[in-house]
Amino acid sequence: MLTRRELLRGSSLALAAVGSGILALDALTARISGPNQLEWSSLDHRSVPEWFRDAKFGIYYHWGIYSVPAFLNEWYPHWMYLPKYPQYQYHVANYGVVSSFGYKDFVPMFQAEEWDPDEWVSLFIEAGAKYMGPVAEHADGFSMWKSKVNRWNAFDMGPKRDLVGDMEKAVRKRGMKFMTSFHHQWLWGWYESPIRNADIYDPQYADFYWPTPYVRTSKSGAFNYEHPDPAPTERFAEIWRDKVIEVVDAYHPDLIYFDSRCRIIPEQYRKQMLAHYFNHAAQRHQEVAITYKGEDFARGSGILDYEASGLPTTAGYPWQADHIMYWNRSWCYTHSLDYKPAEWFIFQLIDIVSKNGNFLLDVGPEANGIIPEVAKVRLRAIGSWLKMNGESIYGTRPWSVTFGEGPAIFTLGSAGANQHTTDSVAREIRFTTKAEALYIIVMGWPGASLHIQSIRKGVALPSGSIHSVSMLGSNARIQWQLSDNGLTLSLPERRPGKIAWTFKLT
Repeated sequence: MLTRRELLRGSSLALAAVGSGILALDALTARISGPNQLEWSSLDHRSVPEWFRDAKFGIYYHWGIYSVPAFLNEWYPHWMYLPKYPQYQYHVANYGVVSSFGYKDFVPMFQAEEWDPDEWVSLFIEAGAKYMGPVAEHADGFSMWKSKVNRWNAFDMGPKRDLVGDMEKAVRKRGMKFMTSFHHQWLWGWYESPIRNADIYDPQYADFYWPTPYVRTSKSGAFNYEHPDPAPTERFAEIWRDKVIEVVDAYHPDLIYFDSRCRIIPEQYRKQMLAHYFNHAAQRHQEVAITYKGEDFARGSGILDYEASGLPTTAGYPWQADHIMYWNRSWCYTHSLDYKPAEWFIFQLIDIVSKNGNFLLDVGPEANGIIPEVAKVRLRAIGSWLKMNGESIYGTRPWSVTFGEGPAIFTLGSAGANQHTTDSVAREIRFTTKAEALYIIVMGWPGASLHIQSIRKGVALPSGSIHSVSMLGSNARIQWQLSDNGLTLSLPERRPGKIAWTFKLT
């Protein structure tokens, strides 16, 4: 049995062995030349790319080693080493004890043998997405690209394909914007176990697991969300930074999504990474941005992302909300998923866009590279709605008066919002604007007439005054009447589509 000193010494040797691909700090600093230097004030872009503000809808996907066991969620590799959790029991029952079959042993089983990136891109475009891309590295420490920084990568192991590079080519070929997401700050403290002979403590795998010693030095431990003890080492921070830089240099993402907990990475490394990314983009005359959570980066250096939630009212800044396809709390494919209905995603998109946000939808492919048919049906339903109503979504901006009205005025991302009745949702109205048009989007069919209180005499409209009212997807003439109490529309008996309808005021 290894002593703690032997364990840590072995880990250091293994980590040093893969250091040849890491940029030295001096070398990196020399490469950071351009308008963006190592100060937050320099890294404040102040404006969000117009392409992002116009795009409104993106798709990304959690797909990796965790897709092989496909049990409960993508946190399987963390919980499988802790005996109190169902992932541990499932793992032992199906694969054996963690001393003989660890997470690393799933790598050869991840083959992606059915994967066709062009097919995925075609599906995402059919769904109406304008930007798309992979989780480049999740918390498990496995890089999905051809990496020199990390020997545990999809090009040298498992599928033996550059899964990020091949996707980037497929996305660019169709003229779409390419994004990547990073979650690898979670790797610090991710693997821990009270089982002393678990494979995570084998020194030859230390560069993959970054194991937390089985004897904790404090109650918080390295997995503590904001205050890990011990804190990430300088070596870990360097590798965290250089993984992102490697992807930037090789694939030039238009958008980088950072999951939460980036704050545990010392500030200098976050700044170095951002300065490199922004200067790299400036040299290519490329408009780029990052999205981040909470206070992980300085305000203005990126776009705030709200995970599985939204905002109750219009924000004065562009933002993003990312959501999953299932009622289960999982971001990856598992064997027991309960899919949300298509209308939920459409309502979510409408609500978010009306409040100055973008909607990023997560898809969970199977380990072999197949997107389940049940997911495809929902994606195509979103695309069908956008084909008819996309004019009220793409390229729009929020109405300065209000985002909407209705009895609930709900934030669709909240848990309670999932339980709204059809009648309640039917009375929810959202507004968007573009040029001199004001769009009224109703979540459900209101009946023979629709009354909008927010639009009344004396209220400023983008067009100045109402000249005509039309309905997207319909040739029916819409009769209207404006008074001090609001705008009343007489609706046709025949309605185009089955989910959410859009009226255009010009």
